[in-house]
Amino acid sequence: MNTALKILKLFAILIITVLISLFSASFLLKDKVAGIILKSLNNNISTKLNGGSFKLSFLSKFPKASLVLKDVLVHSSPGFISSSFTGINTDTLMAARFVSVEFSITDILKSKYTIERISARAGRINFFTDKAGFVNYNISVKSAKSGVNDFTINLEKINLTDIKANYINLATRLNINGKIKNGKLKSKISGNDIDFTGAAEIQIDSLQIFNTKIRNTVAADLDLTLKSFKNGHIEMNCLLNKGHISFGKSDLAFNDFSFIGYFSNGSKNRPETTSLSIKNLKAKLGSAEYTGSLELSGFDQPKVKLLLKGKVFPGELKEFFDLQNISEAEGWVDLDIKIESKLNHILNYNFSDIIDLKPEAGLTFNSFTLGLQNSKMLFEQVNGNLSVSNSIRARNFQFTYQGQKVKVDGEFRNLPEWLSGMPVQMNASADVSFSRLKPELFLKNGFSSDASAKNITAFTLPDDIILDINFQIDSLSYKSFSSSKIVGTFNYKPRLLTFKSLNMQSLKGMISGNGFIVQNSNKSIIAKGSFNVTKIDVNETFTTFHNFGQDFLKAENLKGALSGSLSLLLPMDSMLNPQIKSVTAEGKYLLVNGALINFDPVRYLSSFIELSELENISFEQMQNDFFIRNNSLYVPQMEVKSSAANLSVNGKHSFDNDYEYHVKILLSEILSKKRKKIKSNVSEFGVVEDDGLGRTSLLLKIKGKGEAIKVGYDIKAAGNELKNNIKSERQSLKSILSQEYGWFKSDTATNQKPVVKKSRFRITWDETDSIKSRETGSSIQKNRGKLK
Repeated sequence: MNTALKILKLFAILIITVLISLFSASFLLKDKVAGIILKSLNNNISTKLNGGSFKLSFLSKFPKASLVLKDVLVHSSPGFISSSFTGINTDTLMAARFVSVEFSITDILKSKYTIERISARAGRINFFTDKAGFVNYNISVKSAKSGVNDFTINLEKINLTDIKANYINLATRLNINGKIKNGKLKSKISGNDIDFTGAAEIQIDSLQIFNTKIRNTVAADLDLTLKSFKNGHIEMNCLLNKGHISFGKSDLAFNDFSFIGYFSNGSKNRPETTSLSIKNLKAKLGSAEYTGSLELSGFDQPKVKLLLKGKVFPGELKEFFDLQNISEAEGWVDLDIKIESKLNHILNYNFSDIIDLKPEAGLTFNSFTLGLQNSKMLFEQVNGNLSVSNSIRARNFQFTYQGQKVKVDGEFRNLPEWLSGMPVQMNASADVSFSRLKPELFLKNGFSSDASAKNITAFTLPDDIILDINFQIDSLSYKSFSSSKIVGTFNYKPRLLTFKSLNMQSLKGMISGNGFIVQNSNKSIIAKGSFNVTKIDVNETFTTFHNFGQDFLKAENLKGALSGSLSLLLPMDSMLNPQIKSVTAEGKYLLVNGALINFDPVRYLSSFIELSELENISFEQMQNDFFIRNNSLYVPQMEVKSSAANLSVNGKHSFDNDYEYHVKILLSEILSKKRKKIKSNVSEFGVVEDDGLGRTSLLLKIKGKGEAIKVGYDIKAAGNELKNNIKSERQSLKSILSQEYGWFKSDTATNQKPVVKKSRFRITWDETDSIKSRETGSSIQKNRGKLK
C-alpha cells in the first residue's frame, strides 16, 4: 500500500515537473520558435506573412507543439494585375484573428520545421483571378537561404472555422461571396508545387456568373481539389445537396437544389483551356421538377452545352420572379431543351443572340395561357407540340387569340431568325385553320386611318419568304364583309403570290376562284384572277362593298340572285391604288328573279311606259356578257323580258360616269300598256287591234353625264334598222320572183324561205330627235301622218 502510494506520488511529481518544464520551455522559447517559423515562412514562400502576438504551447496539442498567432495577415501573391479589380482591396489573401500551426516538438531540436497542421478561425480569405488568368494565391517555396534546410509545409489537415470567403474571377465572370462555417482541408506545398483538397460546410451569400445574379443565402457543402504547379494549374470540385433558393417575397422557392460541379483551367492553364461543368442538376420549383446539366469550355471564346428537362408552370414563374409584364399565366409546358453552341459574347444577350445558339427543343403545351400588356395580347388554351431544331415543326398546335381558335400543322424554317430581322429566307409549308377570323384583331396597330399620315412608304412584297399554305376558315368577317366555309391554297415566292382552289360561302351564295398578284421591278403591282359566283344576293353585295365606291347604281336599286364568271386584270401602283383606266375584265352573268327599283335613268322612259311600272321593274332572268376596257364597261345586246316591257338593251358606261344605252322597245307593248292603263279600247293613238300585219319597234337612246340624263329617239339605230328591213324586204322580193317566175335561181339566198311578217300598223316619224330630259321636258312628237 505504501509502495503504491509512493509510486503514485513520484508519478504525480514527474508529471507536474514535466508540465512545469514544458510550460516554462514554451514561455522561454516562444519568441525563438515564433521568430524562426515566421522568418522561415517569409524567407521561403513567395508571399509575405505578418502576425501580431503569439503563444507557444507544448501542452494543448501534446505530443505536438503548437504556435498560436493572433491577427495574422497573408498578403496576395505577386504576378496578377490588381488594377483590374476596381474599388476592391486586393492586398490581402487571408486575414485571421487566430491561426494555430502544429509541428513536432523535436523540430525545435533539429531546427527543421515541417508544418503538419494549421487551423484558422474568425477571419476572411480572398481569391482573385484577373482577366489573363493570373491569381493572387499562387504561393511557392523559394530556394533555401543562410544555411537553412528546405522548408516544407506538409499539411495533412487544415481547419477553417467562421472564415468569410470571396472569390472573384474576371476571366470567367464568376463571383462568389459567402462563409466557410466548418472546413477541413488537406494541402502539401513543396517547392513550386501545391496539392490541395478539402471539404467544407459553406454558406453562399451571393453568386454571379456573367450577368446572372443570385443574392439569397444558400447553404451548401463544398468538395474542392486544387493543384498548382509552375504554370498555375487549377482544378476544383464541388457538390451541392438539398440547396434552397428564394426570391424576394415570393412564397415559392427552389428546393432540393443539387448538382456536382467541376472547374479547371485546363492543360495550358489559360482561359482558352478553362472549363466548367455542372452535372446531375436537380431542382424543384413549386409543382415543377427540373433536371439537367451545363458545360462551358474555352473561356476566351466560350462554348456552351446545356441540357434541361422539366415542366414549366408560367403562373409559378410569374410569382417567383414577380414578372409584372405578365398579366395572366395558366397551364404548363413540358420542356426538353438542348443548346450546344458557341457564345459570341457573354454580356447583353438579346433575342437574336439566343437564336444564334441554335437551340433544339421539344415543347408540349397543356392548356397553356399567357397574357401580356394587361392582356392586350392574350393567348389562351394553347395545346399541341412544337419541335425546334433546324426548323420548327408544329403538330396539332392550337391556341385561341381574341376569341379566334387557330390550329397549325406544318414546318417553318428560319422563322425565329426571320422574326428577329436576320437576313435569312423564311420557308413555311403548313395547314392552317381558323374557327373564326377577324383580321382587324391582328392589325390593330397596323395602318393609320389618318389620311394625312406622313412617311407613307410604298408597299413591297417581301423577297425573303417562301410559303405553301393550305387554309380553312370556318367564319371570316372583315369590316362589312363576311363569309364562311372558306378553303383554299396560297403559294408565295418572292414578289409573287398565287392563290388557287379558293371556295367560300358568302353573300348568300358561293364564290370560287384562282389568281395571282405579282410585283414588277418598279414596285407596281398586277393582280389577275378568275372567279365564279353562284346565286349571290345582288342587293347584299352592293351593300357589303358600299356600292363599289359609286352612287349611280345603288343597293336599294337592285334585287336578285347573280351567277356567272369574271376574269379580271387589275394594275395597281406601289401604294396599292388601282389604275382604273387600265383595268381589263370580261365575264358573263345570269341574274334570276331580279328587280330594278327606282333607277333614275329608267324612270325617264315614263313618256313611253307607265311610271308606276318603271319604279319597280321585275324580270324572271337576265343573261349577258360584259367587258371592261379603256376605262369603260361595255354591255352587248341583250333581251330583257320584264314586268314593264320586253326590251333589247346594249350600251357603254365609263368609270367617269358618262354613259350611253340603246333601248329597243316593241311599240305594240307601249300601246298595249297605255291601253291597260285607261282600261279602255281607246288610247291617244286610237283603238289598236292585232291585225296580223306584224309589229314595229321603238328605238331609244339614254345618255347621261353625271346627274344630267337625256332620253330620246335613236336616229342612227333607226337608220340601221331601216337598212336591215329594206335588205330583208329585197331578199323577200327576190324569193317571190324566183318562185313565181324563176328569177334569181342562181342566188342561194333566195332559196331561203323568208320570215313572214304581218304588220299590225305603221308609224312614220319625223327626222328629228325627240328628247325627254331634265333640261327640256319635251315629249315624243307624232307625225302629221295618220295610222294606216
